[in-house]
Amino acid sequence: MGVNDKFAKLTQYLSNYQGIRIKKRERLLKATEVSVNEIISRIEEVVDTPKPLQLVGLLKTLTNSGVWISRSMLHYLIATVDFSTPIKEKRESERVQYILDKIINNEDIQDPSVTEDEIFKTIYNELEFAHHNKNYNTELKVPKLDVTIVLVSGVLNEIFSTPAFERGAEHLQETLGIKFFSPKTKGTKGARTNVRLIEKQLLDYVANHKDEKLWLLAFSKGGIDCLHFLEKNKEFSNRHISGLSCIASPILGSNYTEHRILKLINKVHFLEGTKIYKMLEKEKDFLYKEIYQSLRAENQKKWFEKHHKNLPSKLFYTATAFEAAWYESHLWMILTKIFFKSAGANDGVVEADQAKFPEYFPAHNLGVIRGHHLVGTRSSMYSQEALLEAHLIYLSYKKLIS
Repeated sequence: MGVNDKFAKLTQYLSNYQGIRIKKRERLLKATEVSVNEIISRIEEVVDTPKPLQLVGLLKTLTNSGVWISRSMLHYLIATVDFSTPIKEKRESERVQYILDKIINNEDIQDPSVTEDEIFKTIYNELEFAHHNKNYNTELKVPKLDVTIVLVSGVLNEIFSTPAFERGAEHLQETLGIKFFSPKTKGTKGARTNVRLIEKQLLDYVANHKDEKLWLLAFSKGGIDCLHFLEKNKEFSNRHISGLSCIASPILGSNYTEHRILKLINKVHFLEGTKIYKMLEKEKDFLYKEIYQSLRAENQKKWFEKHHKNLPSKLFYTATAFEAAWYESHLWMILTKIFFKSAGANDGVVEADQAKFPEYFPAHNLGVIRGHHLVGTRSSMYSQEALLEAHLIYLSYKKLIS
């Protein structure tokens, strides 16, 4: 290698290092700005209405904002002192480049061995690299599709400050002008309750936005809730909804509900109707029976087999699963991996095989990508932006939405 080549390599090395550092700094600044504004707003609420509910809201905001800022600061500091991580050259195989070229030029892929999940992963990997490397410019163009995103979250969504993948949706709104909103659902309730909530809010929204088409982007159990909603509102869905994209959703239920401890706890429901049970039951959903029944693989698999033919036929359906090793996971996901051991690929909560549509249903399974179950939180360093952009490019390329 000559002197000029070494100089060029060093220049590229420093440029890449600086690009990643700037990217991390931008995320830290955004986390700080948004968090400070939220905290001030919450403090004003407490001052105006000094009640327990407002105080709980302030404490939740302080906790979630603190996590977001501290994690962003940590990643910025690591990017500043680590001179080894960012300087990987992007090398692609001829196969990957072939797929990218076809997508960029909007040409059909002639190779029959190229699968749908391979196409999606190729798009995602390209965008993910671009989002983490400020100086890398990808030729992929994210289309501005005529659709409004509906974010539907999953279990215990109330403990987070924002719905799952809202940060990614905000990015699409800022860069492409794509609207989004998130209907209020209950993270401690099953499909029956959340179907009613989704139904009312979507019907009200469409009544006030008649010209908009909706794209349901469902995370975790939100995917189950959406499937049940679509089945019960087939005519409405065919008219007003373009499609459903499930992310880390236990479409066929979760085998984790068969864990011996959970099964033991839920045996108490066999006493339903007895005096003892009624004495213990302070609310209708005792021990979260409704959500347990919704997530049981035995129940959801049977439901899908029975009702899949009644799902709206004019919609597209996609599914993306996550997989993470224990050391790649969020702290809570590490604990769930220890508690709920699984031989197959999983993200700490949902098994990858259960997060795919079955072969007998005409859907698009977009494969398993790296990520734990909580990558949709706003404090996550995961590139939500790349994931949602990859969906838009894939849907447009496959002509599933325009």
